[in-house]
Amino acid sequence: MIQLTFDIDAFIVSDRLASKFSSSSTSWRTGANQREVRQLQKEIDKALKESLDGLRRVDKKGRADKFLFAYLRRKNTVVNIKKMPK
Repeated sequence: MIQLTFDIDAFIVSDRLASKFSSSSTSWRTGANQREVRQLQKEIDKALKESLDGLRRVDKKGRADKFLFAYLRRKNTVVNIKKMPK
């Protein structure tokens, strides 16, 4: 029997929130260093792991795989939603 695993990614596109990170940060910014966001991520991670069979527990490098919010600047997004065809 093949067991499928998956992970869940959450992206927040916000120049205001992304600006809270240093300009030397890469385009990948997580809320792990912000106390209130870190707590919310932990709660969501726990709820997902308790309710979804197959959710990946360990990443490709053998580290614990945790749910994170990634903050992106609008210029780093692939698609600008306002420009999408109707």
